[in-house]
Amino acid sequence: MSARRRLKRKWLLLAALVFIGLLLVALGKLEPRFEGRSLSYWLDSLPSIDIGSDGRSESIGLPTYGLVFTNDLADTAQMARNVKNAQTGFKAVTALGTNHLHRLVKRLQAKDSATMLWMWRLAERLGIAEFPEYRYAKFRRGQALSAFQHLGSRAMPAVPQLLELTGHPDPNIQLVAWSALERVSPEEFRKQPHPPIIEHERTAR
Repeated sequence: MSARRRLKRKWLLLAALVFIGLLLVALGKLEPRFEGRSLSYWLDSLPSIDIGSDGRSESIGLPTYGLVFTNDLADTAQMARNVKNAQTGFKAVTALGTNHLHRLVKRLQAKDSATMLWMWRLAERLGIAEFPEYRYAKFRRGQALSAFQHLGSRAMPAVPQLLELTGHPDPNIQLVAWSALERVSPEEFRKQPHPPIIEHERTAR
């Protein structure tokens, strides 16, 4: 590929990413807000819960917003801001999430778009932008699970949708749905046939 053609491709991709960013900002203005930010912003700030291959164990990871990994002092300060944002995110979920549980249910079903993955990976190769782990659907599903665990029984109205998701064709969505149901309604969880141990997502994001 010639340098001229590569440059043209780079600009087209950048324009597409800018357009998508502006669209997301516009959509964010239609969402409920907390402290001047949309619910999606606060959900993006939450830690993500990753269920282990045994279907029970959990690990928690914070999104690495703003980390450069070349300046320890700056990264420490940024991580402290990320932790503070996560704490405020849980407050937002408490204030808004119970009235908008459908948004959490939708995020629990997050799937990666093949087109978006292609665009982001091309952007990485061209040096325009990176595609960190917290952009993947797996991480976003873990953030929805984190919100459900925080809400606990306050999310009871979502139990019918969670039960429906336990039969989802994607076993990874089944797994987070079972985990959310167990925390939201332990009684309903115990009524169901014991959920199988689901193979943990290894390569598909």
